Amino acid sequence: SSPLTEQPPASTQSQHHVPHSLPPRHLTLFDLVSIGVGGTIGSGIFVLNGLIAHQYAGPATFLSWIISGIAALLSGCCYAELSGRIPSAGSSYAYAFVALGELPAFVTAGMLSLEFLLSGSAVARSWG
Repeated sequence: SSPLTEQPPASTQSQHHVPHSLPPRHLTLFDLVSIGVGGTIGSGIFVLNGLIAHQYAGPATFLSWIISGIAALLSGCCYAELSGRIPSAGSSYAYAFVALGELPAFVTAGMLSLEFLLSGSAVARSWG
């Protein structure tokens, strides 16, 4: 039995009552997952890197990729360190809540929402 296919307990199902006055949903699960994966991967790297290399960076494009790869590696090391020290499910919100308190965690949640909004719009722009 996989944790992804298990149903939540009945006590948690009753807490998430959705009122019937909400507008109908137009995006399917596949649409939302595609936007999320595109925002995570950054579909702009597939659409714009040729243009950037041609018009702006030229032969030094690989240097910017190396620098950004090192930054991503260091960020991954920071999250690995946090997940080893904080024994809860890992997310930026959870780490900020445990390490800094409620207000910084709230600000972090707002920034994450803004990030997902902007990356979703960038994905939509790069595909359209």
